[in-house]
Formats: sequence, C-alpha cells, structure tokens
Amino acid sequence: MPTPTDIVLVIDRSASMADNNRMALTKQEAKTFVDNLLVEGSNIRIAVVTFGKTNTLVSDFRGFDGKQALMNAIGTGNGIGGFMGTGNTGIAILSGDEAGTNIQAGLYRARQLLESSNATNKAILLLGDGEPTFSYQVTGATGITFESCSYSFLQQPLHQANCIYDDLLITACDYSSVVGEGNSMSIARNKCYSIECDHGANSYTTFPATHDIPTYYEAELVKSSGIDIYTIALVAGVNGTDILKNIAGSPADTYSLNAVEDIGKAFDYFAFLIKYS
Repeated sequence: MPTPTDIVLVIDRSASMADNNRMALTKQEAKTFVDNLLVEGSNIRIAVVTFGKTNTLVSDFRGFDGKQALMNAIGTGNGIGGFMGTGNTGIAILSGDEAGTNIQAGLYRARQLLESSNATNKAILLLGDGEPTFSYQVTGATGITFESCSYSFLQQPLHQANCIYDDLLITACDYSSVVGEGNSMSIARNKCYSIECDHGANSYTTFPATHDIPTYYEAELVKSSGIDIYTIALVAGVNGTDILKNIAGSPADTYSLNAVEDIGKAFDYFAFLIKYS
C-alpha cells in the first residue's frame, strides 16, 4: 500500500491575485494538481487553506473519494469578496483591510492541520505572489538586552526601549493578534516586541522590523515538526521571491515564475515530486 501522505495547499488570496487572471489560473492548475494526485488506490489526502490578512480553511483533508468536493471548494474564476459574478466560485480574492499578505497565517493554519495528522509524509505547497505585509504579534524573543527607556509625554509619547541586540530569535507569537497595515513589509515601532520598563509601561524594541522575520520563524516551526515546505513564487517580485525561496526546505523545493501563464508547470513539478519522492 502506498505511504500515507497529507498535503496542505496554501493559496494567497490577497488583492494582487486579481491581476492578470492570477487567481483563476491558480484555481485551474490547483484542481489539476488535485486530479493528478488523488487517484484511485493512492494514499494521499489534500486540504486547502488560503491567506490574506488572516487564514481560512477552505477544505479539510480529502482523498480520492472526496476529490470532486475538494475541487468544487477551490472553484473557478477571479471573484472578489461578495462580488463573485457569473462563473466565479470557491476561493474569493480579498479586498479592503483584509487584502494584504500574511504568509505566516497560512503556514500556521497548515501546521495545525498537519500536526494533527497521522500521515507518514506531510507537506505544505504554498503559492504566493508577493512579500508579507502582515504577521502575528511577537511576544517572546531572545538576544535582546534592555538598557533604558526613552520617554517624554510631550515629545515622545511612545516608550522606546534602548537595547543591545545580538543573535535575535523569536520564541513566541500571539496568534490572535495580527500586526501590519497590509501595504508594507515594515512593522511599526509600537507593534514590535516590547519589554516592561521602569515606568511600568511597555517599552518597544525595534524587533522585528519587517514581516519576513515572523514568517521565517513560522517556517522553522513547520520544518521542526517534520513537515516539508514547497513554495511557488508567482510573479512575486524580488523580495517576495527571495522570501518564498527561503521558506522552502531546499532550492529544489521552490519554483519561481515570471509569467502567470506558466503556473501549470510549477504545479506539475510538485505533483511529480510528491508522487515519486
């Protein structure tokens, strides 16, 4: 009997996925991926998670018998939010305040699913088209030595921690608290990791400065749980492509696309890799 394998497809549904038919083609090729792997006699199950500002479980794990239901959940077209329009079904592109990119949220939800799985092989296939613009609030960190707090009620109402930084690492995040504005990779000072100061207030450090750092933290948690990460960078720009490459388990576990029309090549590559690995 084939080795039990569980896969979570993690799909970006930020606003930019409406550009150049990105979402419609992603859905089309994701369903081909499902059709190629969920064949009679296989021991593979696939779940689907999407992410924007937060994450959404589109479908729990389904095998061959649930293939059509899974494909229906993925759907068709480029529908946006409540304005799906004719021919658009399933996953909807986000708009407004929810439309940014929280890759960490997608990885976190996929990790939850796979940590509760009894499969021998576990993998995430994550597709993104840009850099992260949201992440979770960092609540634990090492490598920070607090020295003093800069504060003036009139000139500087925010308590700012003056610290020595060395070998910084995140140790905990609050998964109920999303930080970011959705339009930048930078994290505002008052959303960085904080330390209680002599004034009895939260004094804010400068860590992490950007959303890629919590994203890498989450990717390492995934890998340490014995879960493989494969990534598809869909015309993701220089930063986005580099981040998605770094998230993946190895150089062979990432696929960068410069043209939306080539997305099928990436899904075919990973279907082959998963089927014969």
